[in-house]
Amino acid sequence: MSLAMWKDAAFARIFGGATAAALPPKSYGAWAVRDLTGMSVVFTLPPLLAPKLAAATDMNLRSAETFLQFTLPMAIQPVVAPFHQLGFLFSFKPDAPLSSHWSTVKAQVGGVVVMRWIRGFPPYCVGATMNKNLRYEFRDALGLSNDSVAAPEPLARAVTKPGDSLALARTMTPG
Repeated sequence: MSLAMWKDAAFARIFGGATAAALPPKSYGAWAVRDLTGMSVVFTLPPLLAPKLAAATDMNLRSAETFLQFTLPMAIQPVVAPFHQLGFLFSFKPDAPLSSHWSTVKAQVGGVVVMRWIRGFPPYCVGATMNKNLRYEFRDALGLSNDSVAAPEPLARAVTKPGDSLALARTMTPG
């Protein structure tokens, strides 16, 4: 989170003309809300909600988790995009009233959400799913149990079978 806020602060200085001393704490606060909310949904909710989705549908647990890993990061963007935008607006116009900032957010949030979808899909949907599957495959190849993987107990039990992986991981394996 701190690296993302450092990057955003640097962008605010470069593109907004803000000096290091002029960047207001409320910019960092808006970005912290964005990152804490977004990352908790992106990395915490898929394994927690997968058993519920699997029970409510005919999906198996791994498919439910993959489905959630691809949908939740996109679904949270309309919630976090205004905080992303507010962080920059606070730095560009620190003395403007909040109503002015909200007017700007409302006028521009659609484009911000689309750009965050484009930027977020590769790392938070594809990358997170591939990383998790590679971790399971490596642990299986080493003969290690996946029970110690940070996941709810039903999910941990579901991925301990050797060779158990998602179709996505199998399609990316040569041979």
